[in-house]
Amino acid sequence: WGLPTVGMRVAQNDLSTSPHAGILWNGYRHAIEYNEISNFTRISNDLGGIYRFGSNADFETVIRYNHLFNSPQGEGIYNDKDHVRTPIYGNTINLQTPVTSHRGYGIWTNTEPGVGAAVPDLPMTLRVYNNIAVNSRSNYSLHSAIGGTIENNVSYQKLVSDFIWYRVTTNTATLTNTAATSDAATLQSGPNLGYASDPGFLNFAAHDLRLRPDAAVYRDLPAFQPIPLEMAGLYADELRPATDTRAWTPFIVTAPATSVTSTTANLQGTLVYPQFDPNATVSVYWGPADGGTNPAAWANVASLGQPGSGTLSLPLSGLPADTRIYYRFHAANSAGAHWAERTRSTLPLIPASPANLVVTPGVAGNTLAWDASANATGYTVRRALVSGGPYTVLAVGVTATTYTDTGLITGTPYFYSVIATGAEADSAPAADVSGTPVPGVFTKANNTTALNFGASWSTLSTPTAADTAFWTGTYSSGTVSIGSGLTVQQLRIGSPSTAITVSTGTGPLTLGSGGLDLSAATQSLSINPPVVLAAPQTWSLAASRVLNLNGAISDASAGHALTLSGAGAYVFSTTNTFTGPLTLAGGTIHLGPSAGGNTGTLGAGDFTLSGGTLRYNRLDAQDPIAGRFNATAGTIQVNYAAGTFTLDSTNLPAASVSTFATVSGANGATFIVDADPTAALTFGSSTAGLNITTRNGLVSFTTANPASNLRIEGGSFTST
Repeated sequence: WGLPTVGMRVAQNDLSTSPHAGILWNGYRHAIEYNEISNFTRISNDLGGIYRFGSNADFETVIRYNHLFNSPQGEGIYNDKDHVRTPIYGNTINLQTPVTSHRGYGIWTNTEPGVGAAVPDLPMTLRVYNNIAVNSRSNYSLHSAIGGTIENNVSYQKLVSDFIWYRVTTNTATLTNTAATSDAATLQSGPNLGYASDPGFLNFAAHDLRLRPDAAVYRDLPAFQPIPLEMAGLYADELRPATDTRAWTPFIVTAPATSVTSTTANLQGTLVYPQFDPNATVSVYWGPADGGTNPAAWANVASLGQPGSGTLSLPLSGLPADTRIYYRFHAANSAGAHWAERTRSTLPLIPASPANLVVTPGVAGNTLAWDASANATGYTVRRALVSGGPYTVLAVGVTATTYTDTGLITGTPYFYSVIATGAEADSAPAADVSGTPVPGVFTKANNTTALNFGASWSTLSTPTAADTAFWTGTYSSGTVSIGSGLTVQQLRIGSPSTAITVSTGTGPLTLGSGGLDLSAATQSLSINPPVVLAAPQTWSLAASRVLNLNGAISDASAGHALTLSGAGAYVFSTTNTFTGPLTLAGGTIHLGPSAGGNTGTLGAGDFTLSGGTLRYNRLDAQDPIAGRFNATAGTIQVNYAAGTFTLDSTNLPAASVSTFATVSGANGATFIVDADPTAALTFGSSTAGLNITTRNGLVSFTTANPASNLRIEGGSFTST
């Protein structure tokens, strides 16, 4: 099926043992749905269970509710070129890729890079949502432009990556698409989760990817919609008997009894699966003693026939007065049998509500403690953002009387309630108690996850404006994206094993009063995104370390002061717009790249030189200081012969006095003083070959024999 057809529906097929693709498609406006596809790409592994090729003109096909499994040599849903307007949702993929394979992507969308491949006004945005992919080398590899719908996808048991992200950009002049490594913060439209533990499958060991009604997926992704997995594949009709179709094992739940009196009760349950085929026979076992999962141990059994999925009820009357009656539901069909996981009774032993709940705040988390409850077999811990809920279930079956909630946001109050669970029933919830995580140090995890994600940090939560972001000796991953931005009180570098680069994303790095602390850094740091000063601050840089500022520094015109200290090298390579005063107290400012160039400024405010060296690497003539120049020590160095450094009357206004140690420069470089006539500028030695021109102001050397080439065009010059 490779021709550019239109309007085809490929559905309800059981496709297996294919040498190449399971479904090979092209064309327009198809529906590929409800298929079971297995054991495909037995010869060619550069194909997929559902494989698409063709130009970017393909559109409006939907791929949904397919079940792909047991195909260890290929890809799952694979759009090999482009993927415009192709919704992919509700699919379950379990390739079972071996660890030795270099292929195996659950959902893989690719991009055609050739000239002319792009289509004008047709953005390369994905629509991939509400899928489950497990047991692949990488469960998702997604190429998309910004603005797609990529959300509520579930990943589990990957070999390498849960999600791989590539941002697609289109050159409208050449009609070329390019893909570059990106991150979830840039491309996803909502949450997508990779799980480290089973997120609630019915029987993952048996490759049954149906979700339990209490699955963590429904808790963590509230917008996730149930997938009708049982509808995939063959179905019984007038030509196909039920014996030729797949039967699904049942799953049944015992629910609390209703209408309980001294002699009557309505025993309740729910048949969750099979969801669509009423082939499971349901029985209710009941009696004065709990028989567990042994049919012979129950005094009575009642058959409800094959009622289909949904709520179940067995009304009882004429019971012994005020007697506890135990009951448990059971379901069976040709695929297997299932006992409800819990026995209940008409007069349940209800645990006491947990007492004395206490919440102790910590860094990025809160620790809970409470008193043990009588008749409790465990505890359920819930959390809300407001008192009284709505609540999110954090944990069930907790056997201790303590619980630590991690991955939280500093300064945000969280409200907790604990429920005691019993063998038959649960307690009323304890009254909620709040806790607010305190500021602290957030250690960067050894990964390249974008900095705005909790998974990027060892605390599993993102630091806030009150916290410190810290790279330690455990970090060796090199480059990491800023993602959608990071706001911290301080960024600190310790002893990572490699130099660090913070690459650009869609947001800035915003720094509070703690600034940048590289005073004990063993590696250098490059910051490529913009930097926003949210408060006056001091940056400190150890000797032999380099801080490359490739993004513009700004302060939203707030006038925040910035002080640079230490003994390392600060490289300013772009136009900085912060308006606060800049002070160099130690180290070296490289104004422009070390190799020379015409970029790099000191900002829009005053500049004070109290130590260190201001090294002018630009190859042009500039007045590099926007505001007033104040000096008490330090060195100004004009590093290239093509460079001209000027101090004018804005830098040296009337009656100002500035003194620094040395002005130096390359042979042929120029240093010009064109100050207010009453401004005084004093410096010590200078270097041979440097051209010094005085046009105005009171200029003096503190050495008798300046080594520079001196040109006096105006003002006053003295040498002592």
